[in-house]
Amino acid sequence: MVDGGTGSVEAYDPNGWDHAAGHVGCVADSASQALAAFALLALYEERFDGGDATALTEFTELLEELGLHLDDYDFWQNVVDELREGYLNLD
Repeated sequence: MVDGGTGSVEAYDPNGWDHAAGHVGCVADSASQALAAFALLALYEERFDGGDATALTEFTELLEELGLHLDDYDFWQNVVDELREGYLNLD
């Protein structure tokens, strides 16, 4: 969802809307910043598929360069955690 006033992009889980639990977090401060982050995720998908742990480090660093610091964006922290713990099985 894009905020018409600020342009920030928020993520919602449609399964949580009825229970006020749908807010997943701020994705980005603008649609262009969100698009760039999702493009990076798509770019790294093949390397994630291959279990390349260095890809996750690079991806995280590029998110930081976009201004999406994981400490400030729970959405991206959750994505990275899911990749690390489930997808890449790095724990």
